[in-house]
Amino acid sequence: MFGKTIFPAGSDWHDFINYDYWYGEKYLVENNNERYLTWNGTDNADFFNNQINDGEWVKELIHYIHEPIKYHINKNCYRTPFEFDEPYEGEVDVALGCSMTFGVGMYDRYVWPNAVQEETNVPIMNLGQSGAGVDQAYISLQRVLDRFKIRKVFHFHQLFGRTYNLELSHKGEYVFSGVQYSRGYRDHAPRMWKKEYFKEMITSEGNVLFEHKRAIDAIMGLCLSRGIGYYYFNTCNFMPYFMIREGKWGTSDTVKFRKVCEVAEGDTIARDILHPSRYQHKAIANRFITVSSKKDRYIEPFYDRWKGDYNPIGARLL
Repeated sequence: MFGKTIFPAGSDWHDFINYDYWYGEKYLVENNNERYLTWNGTDNADFFNNQINDGEWVKELIHYIHEPIKYHINKNCYRTPFEFDEPYEGEVDVALGCSMTFGVGMYDRYVWPNAVQEETNVPIMNLGQSGAGVDQAYISLQRVLDRFKIRKVFHFHQLFGRTYNLELSHKGEYVFSGVQYSRGYRDHAPRMWKKEYFKEMITSEGNVLFEHKRAIDAIMGLCLSRGIGYYYFNTCNFMPYFMIREGKWGTSDTVKFRKVCEVAEGDTIARDILHPSRYQHKAIANRFITVSSKKDRYIEPFYDRWKGDYNPIGARLL
């Protein structure tokens, strides 16, 4: 077994990995006892109000008016009570991923990292970030690797084409921001790649898979070098309740949905409708709980990327 990972000398490395990730700062509320976001990512006020006014899914969403979501975040904008600069002597687990790990559209008590914690009784740090790719998961793990006694890392990340970009926040400070290939040649892309290269190479399936596998291998290497259990899945073990019928999900536009199957009795759908529901978060957690009780590590084989918002069960093995 290797010792601690040898990092590059000097401050440049540490300065880079410790840039915060964009988190929707305009939605931040801070008072004496709380620090939280009222909205995040595709879960935004315009989108939600459009769905309520449309009237089709009021029954499924009305409770969010009476009990709004508070995305409680630490000083580094992660949805966890752990502060990176405050000592903690006990063991912790870490959850990595994108908005499905952060828990967009869902109450904190129901997101899958907390469901894992309820079973293991080991405190878990939710380092999921909305819109983030696997490179950002690698960076997030690096930020806590030497600060906490990490027991296991649970990583849920679908095969999305995403990378990171540094941009200036409204405070004039650099923050990481996700670049999503599926959004096409706009947003940050023109500053990073010429249009033809973006279309022909960056967003190609081969490049998406290469970037994903490279980061997974790197995270696995970090965990192996320190005797940390690592468990990774890239597919969903459930079918979505809804699919987009028209419009663009998570925008201020009017979006229409069609129901794929009936919502299970007692379930709570996400406030933005298409992120995992309460029971679907539990399904993700159960898979991690099962495999981690039997193995020291696990990496799910890569599957082809479905052209919808989720990978269906039975996707083709690559």
